[in-house]
Amino acid sequence: MKQRSRQKVLERFKKGLGLNISAMKRECPQVLDECYKGKKPVGWYRSLLELGFDPYEIEHELEEYVVCAICMKRFMTLATHLRTHHVTTAEYLEEFGGELMSESNRLIREEHLRLPHWEKAYSPEYVIDRIMEWGRIEAVNSMAFENYDPCVHAKAMDYFGSWDKALKRSGFDPEQVREVSRYRVWTRESLDDALRNLPAGQRMPTDVMLSAKRMFGSVREALAELGISREKFGKSIKYRDSEVEKVATLIKEAVAYDGRERVRKLKIVYTDNKKLIDARYGGLPKMARAIGLTEEDVSWVFYRNRDDVICGLRGMPVNTKKTHLTKLDKSLYRAIEERMSESFEDLLKEAHKYT
Repeated sequence: MKQRSRQKVLERFKKGLGLNISAMKRECPQVLDECYKGKKPVGWYRSLLELGFDPYEIEHELEEYVVCAICMKRFMTLATHLRTHHVTTAEYLEEFGGELMSESNRLIREEHLRLPHWEKAYSPEYVIDRIMEWGRIEAVNSMAFENYDPCVHAKAMDYFGSWDKALKRSGFDPEQVREVSRYRVWTRESLDDALRNLPAGQRMPTDVMLSAKRMFGSVREALAELGISREKFGKSIKYRDSEVEKVATLIKEAVAYDGRERVRKLKIVYTDNKKLIDARYGGLPKMARAIGLTEEDVSWVFYRNRDDVICGLRGMPVNTKKTHLTKLDKSLYRAIEERMSESFEDLLKEAHKYT
């Protein structure tokens, strides 16, 4: 990317403006064009990475309307409006190109893909980026691509007319892609690239695993030989650091409570973020240790210590008898019997000391 283009991108970032494809296409089209020139385009995704930006964390700006190229009026969608010009959608797209719906009306739906979406709306440039990035970890022949990213495959057919044309725009030779899809020839460099770009929480593709075993003896030896950290392996795409930090904050907030309330809030956080916690840390106890907590802090035990017991007793009447506690809260009763050195009466007085 040229220095002038770099400067424009950095200026937009400093002003908090959108760096998504559609925003750049409206405001800085020459910068975006530069990324897709030639037979081997760099793409906007890789350009952002080169500038030090995370494509998953950039600001997005989406247009709420689409402009009719015939009358220059704004609409949410052009399909119905084009009838007033006695033009079909196919005729309009053939002559003017562009989109028939506003960006806010063609949002990308959330999908559980090995390569998660980083843009919020489809565009020809985004489809090219997707094909190039998939090509780093998978075969990109039409049949295979349609299996693991069907929506992008369909959009490519809409934008470019055929899969071969989409491949050419993305820097691939269609004939070579078809040949490689029959038997993919793995090199040390291609295997290194595939392993480093493998998304988190997903099973390793069979061809990658077999190639690692064939070249190095095992996947573990391949990682060691290629200098890929096992801790970082496979965690580069699916869950971003900002997402992990949010979950860590929620866990710390839940742990600040006592007794049953702590466990209730912890279970909510874990249920809502189970995939992230298991993928990045292998379970809640390991994540607790990683963020400076103890396994006891995140245990499902209602009454771990004296503070939890006092908290539980505050909800009991002042005249509660120990024998009544077995019916009111068996967990609290067992905690007092097994973990507390003080008598039930002393703990109850402490709990109601300031009430």
